[in-house]
Amino acid sequence: MKRQIRTQLIISFIFLMLLIVGLISLMTMSLVSDHFDKYVQKKHDTTLTAYKNELKVSYLINNGTWKPAKVKKIGIRALQDGLILVLKNTDNKIIWEPSQTLLHRATNTKNIDSMNKKM
Repeated sequence: MKRQIRTQLIISFIFLMLLIVGLISLMTMSLVSDHFDKYVQKKHDTTLTAYKNELKVSYLINNGTWKPAKVKKIGIRALQDGLILVLKNTDNKIIWEPSQTLLHRATNTKNIDSMNKKM
């Protein structure tokens, strides 16, 4: 009789500990995932704001005109950061967008970089 009660207590204790550890693990994973998602979103927003500000400064420095070379330079950097920059005026006409060649080059560069990191 004693042995059965002891066995039941041990099994109950182990089950309770596994349940507690499992719940703590789930809560931790949920919190980490939530914080990581917020971090990624904040980083993305910061990057977009930086590009917007850089374009704005470029426009103001050039007395309200767009310098194609400067816009292209900013656009290429955005592509390297994984963003596709399309610049439009107030009439919704495209002032600058990356060419297919630039898009292709950026994609290939990303693939080569990821392959190099794996090696």
